[in-house]
Amino acid sequence: MGKKIKILILGAAAVVVAAGAVIVFRLLFCFEKGPDIAIAGREITKEEYIQCMNGQKYHTAIRLQQEYGVDSSNGSFWLKEIDGKVFYKELADDTVEELRYIHAVYEIAVECGNVEDARYESLISRMEEENERRRETIESGGVIYGLAEYTPELYMNYEMSSLKDMYCADETNEGMDLTNEEIQEYYDSKEWVVGHEAEMADLDSVKTAVEAELRDKKYEEMVEKRAAELEVTGDMERMYRFVRNRLKE
Repeated sequence: MGKKIKILILGAAAVVVAAGAVIVFRLLFCFEKGPDIAIAGREITKEEYIQCMNGQKYHTAIRLQQEYGVDSSNGSFWLKEIDGKVFYKELADDTVEELRYIHAVYEIAVECGNVEDARYESLISRMEEENERRRETIESGGVIYGLAEYTPELYMNYEMSSLKDMYCADETNEGMDLTNEEIQEYYDSKEWVVGHEAEMADLDSVKTAVEAELRDKKYEEMVEKRAAELEVTGDMERMYRFVRNRLKE
């Protein structure tokens, strides 16, 4: 009888220890600092990285699927390694590149005075203020346009589009004061058509569209150039582990 009691006690103790280990692991995971990288000295938070990674997953999966003919719906897709490329590391690197682009957009916006700083936390603060404003408008019987409430991803998309429009609309911004030579050269670089018959259009009839498209192109080139210049620092191996753990959830 004594042996049975001892076995039961030891078994119960083992269960308690195992349960405790699971709880500790979960707590540690919940309070995990994040990928431990910074862009231009700005720490990338766990929330910011995960949001960007989730938005990037589809694009990276399609690229790898096209390159290697691997079914991305397979459960082990992200753990595959082909030609020295580890798929989850490809996603991690693509996420960093997208984060560099995002931070480039916000750096330029800061320089133009359109936002106060380029940190993700500031974006979340602006989103919360906008959501509160919309809630108050709805409660008071007012009319709002668009969503009743933004998620961080949707708000970032909305704000980045708005920042681009603001930049391109201001001819005092770098690259936005177009010369006649630039406009003519861009017009000559492609075919422009108007009407249902798709008739060739002369410059005067499509000048507004030519200027808008050229400004858009110059803005994107400027952002890409700035993004390439932003330094990424931190523990890359920790970032890869962070991504792998997230994909296993």
